[in-house]
Amino acid sequence: GAQADAPAEQPDAAAAQPGTAPPPAELLFAWRMPLGWLLRRSDDVQAAQRELLRAFEAEVCADTNLLLHAAPVLKALWDADLLEESLLLEWESGAPQGMANGTRVAAHEQSARRARTFSKPFTAWLRKAEVVVE
Repeated sequence: GAQADAPAEQPDAAAAQPGTAPPPAELLFAWRMPLGWLLRRSDDVQAAQRELLRAFEAEVCADTNLLLHAAPVLKALWDADLLEESLLLEWESGAPQGMANGTRVAAHEQSARRARTFSKPFTAWLRKAEVVVE
C-alpha cells in the first residue's frame, strides 16, 4: 500500500520545518562525497585541503551560529577524510602552512584566530588522541 511508496529515509521533524536547517556538521558530512571528489581531483591535495581550511575560517567567522559550531564542523571534515590530522594540528598551532603564499591580510588572520579558538575543543581532543595512539 501507501507505506511501500514512502521514501526509505524520512527527514526529522526539525529539518522539515521552514526556517530550520540541519546542524552544520551534519550538513558537511552529507557533502563529504562531492567535497572529497573535488579535493582528490586536485593536483596538490594538501593545497586543496589548505584552501578548504581557508574557506572554513572565512565562513565560520561570517556567521555567529556557524562559529559556535566550528569544532563539530571541523570534526565532520576530519571524519569525512577531507582534512588530514597533521594539517589540522599545524593549522591549530597557528603556523602559516603556506597559506596565501605565507602572507595573510590582517582581517583574514583575525578570522583564522577566531576559527582556531572556537575549534579548540576538537583540535585539543585530536592532539590528545595523537599522543595516546603513539
